Amino acid sequence: GGTPADEAVFSAIKAIKARGLKVVFYPFILMDLPEGNGKTDPYGGSEQAPHPWRGRVTVSPAPGLSGSPDGSAAADAAVSALVGTAAPGDYSGSEAVVTYTGPAEWTLRRMVLHYASLTAQAGGVDAFLVGSELRGLTTIRGASGFPFVDALSALVDDVRTIVGSGTKISYAADWSEYFGHQPAGGDVSFHLDPVWANPNVDFIAIDNYWPLSDWRDGSHADEALAEHVHDTQYLAGNVAGGEGYDWYYASDQDRVAQVRSPISDGAYGKDWVFRYKDLANWWNNLHYDRVAGVEVAQPTAWVPQSKPVWFTEVGCPAVDRGSNQPNVFYDPKSSESKLPYFSRGLRDDAIQRAYLEAMLGTFDPDLSSDIDAINPSSSVYGGRMVDHAMAHVWTWDARPWPAFPLRTDVWSDGANWERGHWLSGRMGGAPLGELIEALFDDWGLTRPEIVGLSTALDGFIVPSSNSLRQVLEPLLLATTTMGADTGTGIRFVSLDREKVGTFDADVLVETGDTAPITAETREEEASLPVEQRLRFYDSGRDYQTGAARFRPAEGTTRQIDEIAVSASLNNGLAAQLSQVALSAKWAGRTRLQFALPPSDLALLPGDIVGLTVDGREREAVIEEVEDLAHRAVSARTIDRAALVPTYVPGSGSPPVVTPVTGVPVAFGLNLPLVDETVSEHTPWIGIYANPWPGTMGVWRAATGGAFDLVRTVGLPTSMGQVVAPPAPGPTSRWDYGGRLDVRLYGREVRSRASIDVLGGKNAIAVEAANGGFEILQFQDAELVGEDTYRLSGLLRGQMGTEDAAASGILVGARLAILDGTLSTLQTPLSEVGLERTYRVGLLAEGIGGRSVTTFTFTPTGRGLVPYGPVHGAGRRQSNGAVVITFVRRTRIGGDPWPDSGDVPLGETAELYRLEILDQGAVVRSVEISAPTYTYSLANQTADFGAAQSTLSIRVAQLAPGFGTGVAYEVTFDVQQP
Repeated sequence: GGTPADEAVFSAIKAIKARGLKVVFYPFILMDLPEGNGKTDPYGGSEQAPHPWRGRVTVSPAPGLSGSPDGSAAADAAVSALVGTAAPGDYSGSEAVVTYTGPAEWTLRRMVLHYASLTAQAGGVDAFLVGSELRGLTTIRGASGFPFVDALSALVDDVRTIVGSGTKISYAADWSEYFGHQPAGGDVSFHLDPVWANPNVDFIAIDNYWPLSDWRDGSHADEALAEHVHDTQYLAGNVAGGEGYDWYYASDQDRVAQVRSPISDGAYGKDWVFRYKDLANWWNNLHYDRVAGVEVAQPTAWVPQSKPVWFTEVGCPAVDRGSNQPNVFYDPKSSESKLPYFSRGLRDDAIQRAYLEAMLGTFDPDLSSDIDAINPSSSVYGGRMVDHAMAHVWTWDARPWPAFPLRTDVWSDGANWERGHWLSGRMGGAPLGELIEALFDDWGLTRPEIVGLSTALDGFIVPSSNSLRQVLEPLLLATTTMGADTGTGIRFVSLDREKVGTFDADVLVETGDTAPITAETREEEASLPVEQRLRFYDSGRDYQTGAARFRPAEGTTRQIDEIAVSASLNNGLAAQLSQVALSAKWAGRTRLQFALPPSDLALLPGDIVGLTVDGREREAVIEEVEDLAHRAVSARTIDRAALVPTYVPGSGSPPVVTPVTGVPVAFGLNLPLVDETVSEHTPWIGIYANPWPGTMGVWRAATGGAFDLVRTVGLPTSMGQVVAPPAPGPTSRWDYGGRLDVRLYGREVRSRASIDVLGGKNAIAVEAANGGFEILQFQDAELVGEDTYRLSGLLRGQMGTEDAAASGILVGARLAILDGTLSTLQTPLSEVGLERTYRVGLLAEGIGGRSVTTFTFTPTGRGLVPYGPVHGAGRRQSNGAVVITFVRRTRIGGDPWPDSGDVPLGETAELYRLEILDQGAVVRSVEISAPTYTYSLANQTADFGAAQSTLSIRVAQLAPGFGTGVAYEVTFDVQQP
């Protein structure tokens, strides 16, 4: 097969397509560049930044820096070296094996064309991307034009020749790259138009991370547009508006000060040219490049409305104010690591959800309020500009949740999940607002008004016997949510919202000659809790009961407040909720009463107002409004800073992983007597599973009969398979030219000294082409790939297995290391030669378990088979007879070198069958009881017509009551007297 990576990709494509799902193949360049790399930084730093974004790849020095080759033939050469020259004709193969015969280069073309070939061999994919977000490369200028863009267009054409017409092709541009390039000096280049206009490109692919908010602490420009950043209408209004459409920040200083510069094309009135969010106008119009601010006469090759747009990525990190800068991520090991603009660093699942609802809903014909302006239809192909069905949300991880992110011993990026772009583990949660609406639905009540509730729970349990009030009260307390009756309905509001207005003494109504304009009631400190406890179900610890506590000050045990909520939470969120709950109690210890004129009818319970009286500025949440001749308001103070907790990262216990074992690998082996403590006729069994689930059972049955448990196996066999077999080689001596490549299952081997090999080390049983097993030893072991070793310095056909060695070894042949991990398969002598069916599986699950392998096997009693004799020779006697001799070998007790005499006899009697051969045909066969035979002149004449100077013989030792041993065949010159 191919490499493990290619095999995994091949199998994944096959499996996904078998389920009727679409596959978009996305070769992804990762910059695995560690800190301290010492490499020259094209951007002028002391060294290249660690683990940067692939969009940073450029020429050195980078464009705009002194000495940059940008705009010269040197830039063309640099791009050419990166792209390479690999061509479609350099690739061949089948299944998961891709064979490359082109130039020895590691280039972009070689990678992309390799994967194009692999996807084609897997049956094809629905779409193929030739690259993504290579903004630093696409904007490089050569001596004329953009060489990398030309290279991408040519690569698209070559991919088409491999994948055929059934696969859609594109390049996934970054959202800041797709629409054009406007360097300093007034130039405007629709630099990617050669790719977008290429007939082999089927769609415009954009990795879309447009900012949809500009939210921050304190007073800011966007507070007039919404009460809170999670408002989906506010976010949706910035899909074709706000930053990148109406205005931009000319500098970081302007961003801090919110000094917004309008996006305007004073020369030609084509504001859309400079708006990365004005997708509709970019798609609807001809594109004209500009040189020093002046449009060229001819448009680019782009044809308006000619191709749909796919969002090949769209997403937002689950972090506070992620919608301000959704393209960034927090990963301490990367130089790109950062929090979004003005983020407080808190985990915020709700902003991720709100961003996706706003972005995807705006382009969805069933949800958008202005679909024809935002997502118009094409007069060329009839569909909408943005193919909403082909929006790919970044990112849904294939790693199983919650093993990822909690198994940090397996995946090092687990800690990044908390505030990252991952949807897995979040989308099944229960946003507080939607949960409350669902509860009202369950009780058959009119849905309440939900304002600014951003907490997202992992789940919630509703006790069936409780009233709705009993269900809601602990939930509202735990999340510091206020519920209010407005007189016309119920509303639930968050305290972390913008205030709706500010009132001073000139606005407040005096209700009497002696009544103060504001009345205050302040709770005693002794009545306030100093510790807040929150009990919940911990989603990071298998939903066990958990407790979070927050205690910033000293106090008595009587000053402890506890909330028990039937919600599943991560413990980080629970800790933050307990902080806010306690802080809100202390910040709200002062109750205010004041009056407003009847004209302020818009104010409702739950609204946050500012009060400026006697030089004091405070914020308060309205709890009650009574309409008399004036509006009598009862409110409680709030402290906005107290509503922002210290970030507490969630943690959890990695899930207990029950080993899931596939069908074990199991097979029988007929081996010579590799262990003299075992009965001679006993065969062996090898069993392997990863992970090893425990004790395995081995069951046996005659054909049509019942299965009986014949043994249990507690440890896996050291086994593997042949990757590349050796060429035929000699036996009985070292084969220094032979090479055997093997892939081992979770085992290691090592080289050994020749004396150790001669002592029996490094022995393996390898399946031979004739169905038997050759015993083979090796001196040297070299790791040449993942779990793959090259074995050399071989001893072939050991322990009398010359017959198996002569038949050869095939690719994929099974092997077992003779290190004591094979198990005996106890078999009655009466069953030798009888086929039996075996089942192997987890003993605890029994013969009908989930993972049972079945195979048939016939014990042959190979341990009873005598070895083949050796050293055949013949000497002529004076009477013309030839005395044929050979040397017996023994399968039992032959290792101790005898002081005198012959090796022990392993059979009940010494007996041989000797055959005289004539060009392979048997001309005489005799049975003899000693390793010598006198071949008379008369018999030679009868068999051949005359005395022979050369003879060919085949001789095998016989095992009385069992059968013939391994035959030894030799041709020798007859020695003269």
